[in-house]
Amino acid sequence: MYSEGKTFPRTCKNTYSSTAYPLHTGWLLAVAMYNAGPQQAKVLEHYYQVKKNKFPAINPLNLVEALHWGGKWKKGTDNVVYKDQEGDKYTQRWFKSCIVQRHVARVIQHVTAPLESIAKSLDQEGCKTTGVPEYRQISSGIKD
Repeated sequence: MYSEGKTFPRTCKNTYSSTAYPLHTGWLLAVAMYNAGPQQAKVLEHYYQVKKNKFPAINPLNLVEALHWGGKWKKGTDNVVYKDQEGDKYTQRWFKSCIVQRHVARVIQHVTAPLESIAKSLDQEGCKTTGVPEYRQISSGIKD
């Protein structure tokens, strides 16, 4: 974490305020997409109900939240389903959603100072290869 008044010296094309480097949400989304596929951006579109490429300003913690809660559980399966801004439907296994949010949370933890806690994984029961936890089955997959 940077001390009060200190920031990373390089400037980005768009202003991005953060007290930690390299915790730019775009970089973390790229990490998620590299590891779990480009459809992770569509999970965010669904979660935030994005219209016309107008994403809300989100921080790294919002990203972990969206990757975990984005998509609605499809009854009788291990899948979550979600739509992009054009209304196209996508499916991914809950296990992948669980792992990708856990991975991003751990990336955040590994670039922070020891004993600092910025993010944590949101899975309550661990990431199991089959089954969707009951707490996750009741989510609409959309930010309230």
